[in-house]
Amino acid sequence: MKLLFVAALLAVLAPLSLAQSPEDAVIVTATRLPQAQSQTLQPVRIITAEDIARGGQQTLVEVLKTLGGAEIASNGGFGQPSSVFMRGANSSHTLILVDGMRIGSATLGTTALENIPLSQIARVEVVPGQLSSLYGSDAIGGVIQIFTRSGKYAPATSATAGAGTYGTGSVSGSVNRTVGNTDFSLNLGYLESKGFDATKPTAPFGQHNPDRDGHQNTNVSGKIAHRLDPRNELGLTVFRSDGRTHFDSGPTTDDLNRQTLSAFSL
Repeated sequence: MKLLFVAALLAVLAPLSLAQSPEDAVIVTATRLPQAQSQTLQPVRIITAEDIARGGQQTLVEVLKTLGGAEIASNGGFGQPSSVFMRGANSSHTLILVDGMRIGSATLGTTALENIPLSQIARVEVVPGQLSSLYGSDAIGGVIQIFTRSGKYAPATSATAGAGTYGTGSVSGSVNRTVGNTDFSLNLGYLESKGFDATKPTAPFGQHNPDRDGHQNTNVSGKIAHRLDPRNELGLTVFRSDGRTHFDSGPTTDDLNRQTLSAFSL
């Protein structure tokens, strides 16, 4: 069942800079170089934070479900394992990047999309198709690059809180500043849901566990960047998301899956 949220905006957001038209939007994922969308041969789909807010989706998985050419599989509600399949390729053949950095599992070859919070996302570039010549064999199906909020384009200060069914609640806040040629950004978020039973009473061999399988996620991202000249900057980027999700593998156990996504760059 889709969870419905009542979100309360607790701070007035500073106005954003004028939005670019889709043809003039600068993308980097298709060729790994800055390029106007109108000049690339790849079919790039751009999703902005404004698009996410208008759409009403609560997770990145739900946002990606709205895209053509991408199929999403999920095992349940918040925090349950999810996979993306692009152009008929395996889930391990879609590369997920956060600010240019790989965050996939070294053992499973996939990325825990369920633990990437929407509150951290400023923009998503989705490029379906064969991009292994640029990114390697894990990009046979395509590339999804997520850009976290930065001090240059995000609202100066914001805070949100939400509550919904199944004991679900969330809070997030961000502080973004530009001082001279230096941009600062800090974004924090927390999501908790008591969830619902992950298995049905009709589960075979008496494996049904009637408990509620909840989810908690704590996330943080930060950036500091100093522009040396119009074409170069020096910066530090940090992203971390910690998820704890309960699931059922037997009638008498309380099973817990813990996952941490992290990316750091200088």
